[in-house]
Parts: sequence; C-alpha cells; structure tokens
Amino acid sequence: MSGFEFDFKQKQEPKKTGFDFDFSKKTKEVIILLDVSATMKDSLKKIKEAIINIPLNVDIKIIPFSDYEYDEKEIAFNDKYDFIKANNRNKLQKILDECIEISTNEKPGGDEPQSILDALYDSLDLFSKRIKEIYLFSNASVKYFDSDTISNDLTHSQKFDILIEKIKNSDIIINLFTPYDKELEKLNKLKKVKLFNVSDGNSIFENIDNFNNLDFETIFKNIKGK
Repeated sequence: MSGFEFDFKQKQEPKKTGFDFDFSKKTKEVIILLDVSATMKDSLKKIKEAIINIPLNVDIKIIPFSDYEYDEKEIAFNDKYDFIKANNRNKLQKILDECIEISTNEKPGGDEPQSILDALYDSLDLFSKRIKEIYLFSNASVKYFDSDTISNDLTHSQKFDILIEKIKNSDIIINLFTPYDKELEKLNKLKKVKLFNVSDGNSIFENIDNFNNLDFETIFKNIKGK
C-alpha cells in the first residue's frame, strides 16, 4: 500500500444521513470508469488482475476515458462496451486488454490534469436498473470541463453546479479513487459520493506511484450483488 489505507467498513458507514453506503447491499449495475492515459498502464494491469480473479455477481460496464480536449472522441469517452456479468471472464478480460492497449499507445504528456468531471457527467445516464454504483479510477487531478460538455455557452462553474444537481437527483453511489483535488472534495460533501484520496495531490510522480500501489483486490472485493 502507499500509506493510504482504505477501510471500507469504516469508510462506508452512512456518515451522511439519508443514504446508505453499506457495500453489503445488493448492487445490480456497476460502471467502472478507467483513465487510460499513458501513466495508467501498470495500474490498469493490476485492475485487470483484481477484477478477473474475483467472482462478482453484478452487471459491469467498463468505460475507458481520457482527455476530452486532446484525445479523439472514441478514446476520450468510449461507452461502446455493454453491461456484462462480471463472471463472464473472457469478455471482461478482452475489454480490459483493450483498455491496456489504449494506454500503451497513448502519447506521454497528456495525462495531467484529466477530464474526470466530463467522464463522470457523461456516465450518469447510462444505467438502467434500480441499484447503481460508479467506480472512477485516475492517477491525475481534475481538469476543467471541456467546452463541448453540457453546453459550450456555460462556464466551468456553471457546469459543475449542473453536475452537482444531477448527482443529487440520482440514486447512484459514486466512488472516486483519485489524488486529492479541491473540485472532487466539493463532490465528496454530497451524501452519495465518496472520495478516496490516493495521495495529497502535490506531486504528479507521487500521485502515480501511490495510485499504482493501491490494493485493487480489496477495492473490488467490496463490490457485491446477487
């Protein structure tokens, strides 16, 4: 571990009234948002091992994302993969291999900051069933909203307010595994959002190292469903 311990039993107690963070509750659909920038390659390999080797009886949709401003649309946010049962390991492995390949082919230098808010916003309408969770993984800090996200007539602040209201009006549990970021800390104040800071966000290299040392197996063991 990187020195940042994730005690799910403690972290997921319903500290904010009106919503239950208990991971033992049935989870029907889980979206996993994966930053596929170049520095994420080693972490993606670990994520692949953690997901493949743990029997998860839930529907999972994997969405690779990257920089909305500089990357091609099919790389910036790729929602082509359907929800699949997590025990469909051959299909899941194929998808994760493709994510790793994208990361391997990405040019270094566009990893920091990252379009985390854009990807989160675009994923909120992709669920169909009642019980929903999002897991977002990135070793980068937050980039301002892309001009084309929501509307190019709005400022970043206005778009952020829209994102907050959309989360408030949803029934989606959101788990963010990222370095500390003041924008994400604002989201963490919402009762449906939990931010797991993987580092203090002061050093790009420290962010990468700490993220890569996460115990992904423990993280995914806490995704349960029937």
